[in-house]
Amino acid sequence: MKKRINLFKKEDRYVHLDETLRKVNNWGTGVAVLLFVSFLGLFAYNFFLSTNLIKLTTEKESLSKQLDNTNTQFKINYVANKTDQLKLYSKQDAHFTQYFNQVKDVLDTNGMPAVSSFEVDNKQEVSFSFRPFTYEEFKTILAFVESDPFTSLFKTLTISSGMYDNATGIPLITLKFTGTMKHVDTAI
Repeated sequence: MKKRINLFKKEDRYVHLDETLRKVNNWGTGVAVLLFVSFLGLFAYNFFLSTNLIKLTTEKESLSKQLDNTNTQFKINYVANKTDQLKLYSKQDAHFTQYFNQVKDVLDTNGMPAVSSFEVDNKQEVSFSFRPFTYEEFKTILAFVESDPFTSLFKTLTISSGMYDNATGIPLITLKFTGTMKHVDTAI
């Protein structure tokens, strides 16, 4: 006798296999979807990083060019400042200390107040000022400036300004002199 296989009949042994295949199919689909989503996320992250890298590279190049320009500008300013210093130095006399010490020594030996500012250029033209604190010192300095020990240091000497200010309650006196000093012979 021949047995025929009925393909439409469901048997218990095949039902269990069918459920297992369905679960594997569901898990496989879930894993495939998860891998696809993670792949898309990694692709988007890589795209974001590459665009940021390009943007930062162009910014770096522009900043490095700017820094080079800034360094160049700094060097130009440095040279300009040094040139200005050399011009200022060339206007001053190299024997400044000798002239200042002459005036200081004469003032110290006669008990006069110190000079508050002192400038000498390369033509021995001098400008200096006193700042006495009282009216009596003001008169004493004016008398001393006319004496021989002081006038012997200068070819010419004039008072360019004198001020006595009593508006603050404390007398503020400034005497400014200009003139030409006699040449100092020094060996350097």
